[in-house]
Amino acid sequence: MKLDCVLFDHDDTLLPTFALRAKVLSQAAQEVLDIDIDSQAFLAAAHGRNLEQMSVELSSGDSALAARLAHLRRVYLAEK
Repeated sequence: MKLDCVLFDHDDTLLPTFALRAKVLSQAAQEVLDIDIDSQAFLAAAHGRNLEQMSVELSSGDSALAARLAHLRRVYLAEK
């Protein structure tokens, strides 16, 4: 059998990143939306949705705010 590619699921499979993602999400909600959220509960309930989808939900559909939230992915990438 020949393999053409191998895929790895990084977040919470190869490395435990849930706490870091929750921290960054909480920070982003505070900085961009000026709200405090239970980021761990939000992430647990949002299982399977990507950052862009979660950003739209948190910003109540405001595309400019959602883009600012999603842009904070750089904080997560810098810390992991």
